[in-house]
Amino acid sequence: VPLSALTAWQALFDHAHLAAGQTVLIHGGAGGVGVFAVQLAHWAEAQVIATASARNRDFLRELGANETIDYTTTRFEEVVHGVDLVFDMVGDDTLQRSWQVIKPGGVLVSIVSPSPPAAVAKGHDVRFAYFVVEPNRDELIQIGALMDAGQLRPIIDTVFRALEPAIPNQVIAGHHADLCVCQLNGIDPKTRTLFIAGLGPQGGGWGAKRGEDGVSAKQFAEDLKPHATAKTLTIRINSPGG
Repeated sequence: VPLSALTAWQALFDHAHLAAGQTVLIHGGAGGVGVFAVQLAHWAEAQVIATASARNRDFLRELGANETIDYTTTRFEEVVHGVDLVFDMVGDDTLQRSWQVIKPGGVLVSIVSPSPPAAVAKGHDVRFAYFVVEPNRDELIQIGALMDAGQLRPIIDTVFRALEPAIPNQVIAGHHADLCVCQLNGIDPKTRTLFIAGLGPQGGGWGAKRGEDGVSAKQFAEDLKPHATAKTLTIRINSPGG
């Protein structure tokens, strides 16, 4: 949560200086950072347009999007014009097509693509900003206050109980949450195996670790890296020993 929410905050307020009444187009609105960007822009009383797949339309509306665009069927530049800000979390062709939908004096913020060649930006009176999130205690306090007030919420997509038989055979794709909660009910006494599922905006997978006496938290995290795509992972362990 801290990294994703802070990235959205800094994009909208530190780099784009989003203000009430402005219109923002958010690419990847149902992704880990996108869900916070949509909520924060709505909180700031901006008009929010988000691109996502059709199945996330109602979800994004609940978060505060005024309009959603199904990127699989509609080219956003054909239906969006004159926005104050584009927040890009996709890059490549999506970034290139974004310049034309921003009104003169607007802002294009990206967290995936560095400054474009001069030829790309030529002819567009648009300020471009690329950044990497930086630690900021005061902003995290503000984000925490919004969560406490119920105006900003993390999205937990699925809770897994690791010893359920179905989990090792699952490959879960297309989930939007940045936060996956995995509930581990101890170690299988027969195989001494822990199963874990990892989710992220681009899909997911599962991994396992075997050991005579289980695994340490540090080793478990290292073994999980190749398999998990979630940026934030919360693990709750319930075992007979506490």
